[in-house]
Amino acid sequence: PGLCQAEFECGRPGAYEVVVRGSAKEADGVYGKAKVTVDGAILGEVELASASTGTFTAGKLDVLSAGKHTVTVEFTNDIWQPPLDRNLYVSGVGFRFRQR
Repeated sequence: PGLCQAEFECGRPGAYEVVVRGSAKEADGVYGKAKVTVDGAILGEVELASASTGTFTAGKLDVLSAGKHTVTVEFTNDIWQPPLDRNLYVSGVGFRFRQR
């Protein structure tokens, strides 16, 4: 499975909803799944259940402090057994500030 990781700077501490923007190619009736972690803590796993690009909620952070953090997205259900070929296409990860 694939994995991508990036460092980011949080300028506004607080609670956030974490979203993944992308799409997937299904195989055997299942679309690609993305597991999202922030600073090593698993937020959740989301199925990007669309061949068209969309925004999918991966989880929520009750507290994100100001400063540098690391976000990781991992493709957890890859399959390649011709003719089956499940793929995941991630174009971004976003953080939406939310009121608690």
